[in-house]
Amino acid sequence: GVAGFIGSHMLEKIIRERDWTVLGCDMVAPTKIQELLGAEKKWAARFEFHQMNIVEEPQKLKALIARADCVVNLAAICNPSEYIKQPVNTINSNFTDAQDCINSNFTD
Repeated sequence: GVAGFIGSHMLEKIIRERDWTVLGCDMVAPTKIQELLGAEKKWAARFEFHQMNIVEEPQKLKALIARADCVVNLAAICNPSEYIKQPVNTINSNFTDAQDCINSNFTD
């Protein structure tokens, strides 16, 4: 998601160096990107944050993807201790759950 380590750094680079509009989503609060949020920022009109679970809100995800020119899926369980504790959930989160992102780009 956009609020994780890679997503937050990618967002910051894009928003500072390009004039693109970014639609970002994550299931966790945007603590890592908080300094990039806010109406006073010059890029505020070019960034939308959506706190959501892509598995539980497939229609909302599909609507966001329909508005996008490019999709970069960074949703994943990224904690090595969780890989051991919940291997099946890790596989589902990191691979299977991303299928909606992929399929939405090739249907309709």
